[in-house]
Amino acid sequence: MAALGLSTYTENLGGLYCGNLLNNMGKNYISFIEDYFPPSYKAVDIQLSSRGGLYKVVRCGLVHEYFMKVRSTVTIGSASPINCGIVFDTINKPPKLEFIVDRYFNDYKDAFKKYYDDLLGTASKAPDKTLESSFDKAIDGMMESPFDSSSLPSSSR
Repeated sequence: MAALGLSTYTENLGGLYCGNLLNNMGKNYISFIEDYFPPSYKAVDIQLSSRGGLYKVVRCGLVHEYFMKVRSTVTIGSASPINCGIVFDTINKPPKLEFIVDRYFNDYKDAFKKYYDDLLGTASKAPDKTLESSFDKAIDGMMESPFDSSSLPSSSR
C-alpha cells in the first residue's frame, strides 16, 4: 500500500507540475521524476523502457494489478547502500525490481520540497510563474475545486 500511495502521489504531483491532472499522466509522472528526483530514477526508467518504463511497470502495475509488472518485491530498508528507491537488478535471471519504501519516501519528500520551493519561491528566489500557471491550470481542470474560496489568497478570488 505504501508503494502504491507513493507512486500515485508522484503521478499527481506530475499532473500539477505539468498543468494537467486528466491526460498524459505517464508523461507528467516521468517529467516530474526527471526534474525533481535524483538522476538514478531516470536510469531505472531507461532500464525498464522495453517493458513500458517506470510509469507502466510500477505505477500502473500497482494500481491496476496490485503487483508491479515484472518479478518484484516491496521492502522497507536495504541491506546494501542504495541511491534510488527503485532498483532493477538485471544481473539475475529473470530480472527483479525492488521498491524500497523508506528510500523512495525520502526521495519523494525531497522532490516535493524542491517543487514547492520552486512553485512558491524561497527567501532567495522568486516563485516560478510558469509552475504557478501549470498548477492553476491543473486545479482549474478538476471537476470540483479542492479549495474553499476562503482559503485562497485574495488575488486569486
